Amino acid sequence: MTMGGPQKSSFANKIRTAIHELTAAGTECSTTNISHQAFIQKPEDHKRMLGVLCDFRKAGELERVSLGVYALTNRKKPEEKRQVMWRVLRMRRLVTIDDLVEMAGVHRDYAGEWLRTLEKQGVVRIGTNGAARLIKDSLEMPEVTDNAEKLRALREKKKKALSAALNSIEIGMDKARAALKDL
Repeated sequence: MTMGGPQKSSFANKIRTAIHELTAAGTECSTTNISHQAFIQKPEDHKRMLGVLCDFRKAGELERVSLGVYALTNRKKPEEKRQVMWRVLRMRRLVTIDDLVEMAGVHRDYAGEWLRTLEKQGVVRIGTNGAARLIKDSLEMPEVTDNAEKLRALREKKKKALSAALNSIEIGMDKARAALKDL
């Protein structure tokens, strides 16, 4: 979770928005002020807000200034590895997997998969020596959606396997209940 950018409407984002509004107004971000700014009225929602503030602290979005008072941190979100690899590729025009591993700090398999995906999109040409040459340059990094589709399929496969396992357990439980009744 990050403090900036467009957000979906959720309880955590309601708290996040309240913190930003208080900070912009120069008002102290105490739990009371945050609660008022987010229009929290129920005690259970106030307790939930405290949990969200704790989560924000763990994520590095907030720091506690004093008891019950918070402030936004100045930490920037680390740059995405693909963006770093894209900058290296654009700068050097010819890269190897080892170059990306060393300069972008990515895993060897990830760098290779990323280059193969760019090759499929016609952005790079991978030579016989394994070096990738940039052939289609643009300021914006090309979107890589192959991995998202793979992950979606993997999640669906896992979901089906878990569902089958739960059905098997349920059948076993029914058999156990029937055996218990027979006793």
